[in-house]
Amino acid sequence: MKKWEDNLPIDISFSSLDDAIKEIDLTDFSLLKKDGSKYNILPAANISELRDKLKEKDGNNHFKYLVEKYSDRNIHDFFHELSFKGVDTEKSQFLNLFKVKEFQVINAEMIDIEKQGTLANTFNNCKEENFQFIITATKKYLDSTEIICNLLGVKPKVPINPPAFMKTFEEVVKSAYDWSHDFNDFLFILEENSVKELSKITDEVKAELLFVYSRDRDTANDTGRLIYRMHSMGFLEDYLIDYNKNNLYSCTFKKFKTIDNYTKTIEKYLRRYLSENTAMENIKQLKNRLTIKTTPVEKLLNVFFSYQSFLIKKLQVNEKSNRRN
Repeated sequence: MKKWEDNLPIDISFSSLDDAIKEIDLTDFSLLKKDGSKYNILPAANISELRDKLKEKDGNNHFKYLVEKYSDRNIHDFFHELSFKGVDTEKSQFLNLFKVKEFQVINAEMIDIEKQGTLANTFNNCKEENFQFIITATKKYLDSTEIICNLLGVKPKVPINPPAFMKTFEEVVKSAYDWSHDFNDFLFILEENSVKELSKITDEVKAELLFVYSRDRDTANDTGRLIYRMHSMGFLEDYLIDYNKNNLYSCTFKKFKTIDNYTKTIEKYLRRYLSENTAMENIKQLKNRLTIKTTPVEKLLNVFFSYQSFLIKKLQVNEKSNRRN
């Protein structure tokens, strides 16, 4: 809303849309005398008409004179567009955060955070409203070659096709892992070098390979993105970075009594970017998926993946719009 002051319009801000509506309903459009007293020349019918005018909506059911703004929206857009690394990578990193202990690499050795289990177990065991958990600045495995070879059913040290091709399976797997552009490119390189035919990799094995391929948090940006996502969905309440201990994130997480509280946070978030009908349709689909009998952790993961799915769609729309412009 705007009001006039010294012959110039200035913005009037309210903490919520409801507060703005209430203020309009209380406004009598009176004038102020120099002595500070009020007087009003408008009849009640005109006052009511002006109130209705301020609450008027356009053809898209949007208020004409009330604008909802969020101080962090530009921050949201910045992280969405500059930090997004793909759905598979984010899912794998989130699963890895939840289901595998956090560790640091110190002197070429993976050291678990002392006296801390997985985030999933910590969440399940929490009996209070909040719990503490430490997240490392990065989470990069020393070498994934052996586990990939095991998943593919090949022996790491054995040459692939002697004597014509003497490179070992581990050499080609490591090279493909290090230099491929994405997971599909990784699989194609393996097939091209006779490591494994794609048609012989089952869906189950492919899913495990995808997790191993995408799970690393190589940089602090990867971790910062997950921190941001968890905060946006209402799971992460606060955090502190300990710069004296390799930038460890000391996090305070919120454990609601029911999963509905997380979906309400997501719903509030969606309403910032979507129409009310579209936002509600997204929430309805999410709630339908949550009716399936699963553990609280699996439900929480489902909420995250649904939230992430919305981000992907938004990024795709933004990208198309930018290309047109």
